Amino acid sequence: MFKVERNVGRPGFTIETSEGVIEANRVVAATGPFQRPVIRPIAPQDTPLLQIHSADYRNPGQLPEGAVLSLITLVQTFAYRWIPTAQSRAVISIIVLAGCCFAAVGASADFIGHFVDMALVLLVVLVPWTAINLIDFYAIHQGKYDINSIFQMDGGIYGRYNPQALLAYAIGIVVQIPFMNTPLYVGPISEHINGADLSWLVGLLITSPLYYWLANRDTGYKRRLSTGKLANSI
Repeated sequence: MFKVERNVGRPGFTIETSEGVIEANRVVAATGPFQRPVIRPIAPQDTPLLQIHSADYRNPGQLPEGAVLSLITLVQTFAYRWIPTAQSRAVISIIVLAGCCFAAVGASADFIGHFVDMALVLLVVLVPWTAINLIDFYAIHQGKYDINSIFQMDGGIYGRYNPQALLAYAIGIVVQIPFMNTPLYVGPISEHINGADLSWLVGLLITSPLYYWLANRDTGYKRRLSTGKLANSI
């Protein structure tokens, strides 16, 4: 391979190789040995936060005591009275494994391509989600949350849902569409800027100030927050 260029005005790439020029919808750059797991230094060395690679994970005993988030705990959000047993965990694990195998086999003809498409779609929905979480933690609550309210069915001082966050999240996704450049969809603005994908930047720049403005305008939420006790806050 000598040269790779993104196509202008249409998805895909043009690649110059020793065998001639070819076109492809996607190009995957795979370098380095896959046998050596790499753990990014996200958590500082002096914190009790545990970072573990999937290659080193063997059983739950390796994890410290405390709450965890998994598919089963997600189900408990909607069925809070349900207490999962070992049998139910096994059944759910088998169903998830079967679903993953079915999807992998169905996409085996172009697995990497479908995987990249899924990653690009996730990027569109995760950028505004990340912006809202960061603004809420650092700017709105400044790292202080009422833990007791989080575990209450009615949400305590926070309520059952956050309409400001949902509105900002929906708008953050919609504004990205014209700037997208993916194999699934190419936005009109992206076509006019030589195929550049600026959707993530637009989503981040619009969602962050929008949610900050909406959250600060919610006087009802502020009243509940001012009357709540943050003795068990983080």
